[in-house]
Amino acid sequence: MFAFFQILNNRICPYLGDWNRRLQLVYVDDLCAGVSLALTSEIESGSIYFIAEDRSYSYAELITQLRRAVGRVALPIYLPGVAVRIIAFLSENLLRLVGKPPMFTVEKANEILSDWEVSVEKAGRELGYRSRFPFPLGAQNTIHWYREEGWL
Repeated sequence: MFAFFQILNNRICPYLGDWNRRLQLVYVDDLCAGVSLALTSEIESGSIYFIAEDRSYSYAELITQLRRAVGRVALPIYLPGVAVRIIAFLSENLLRLVGKPPMFTVEKANEILSDWEVSVEKAGRELGYRSRFPFPLGAQNTIHWYREEGWL
């Protein structure tokens, strides 16, 4: 996510791949609350829970919310998924040729271009977990923190 904040802060708005793909995220405070509930609950060891906001967003909605949180006008850049994968392939292989670790790999491109939806129903039922921070609020809190800490 930090990379998206950086890109938008630099006035570029990346529309990558399918804008309708669905993503479900978690704000750090909600994640900590979920982990705390799992650690303090009387549940069987080894249980697996998804901790996230209880709704997903389209990629276009996420970018719109991130752009609003950053508060800057940005130049939209539209890249289809195949172009993103080609850029990742070139980045990965060219940097390896010169002995540097690649930051953008094909694996990372596939991750960015995928749907990411989970069910938090089990965490709610067994742990009492419920997200408190919708993505727009989490994005605003995050950009504020990045700026306060001098990251952006």
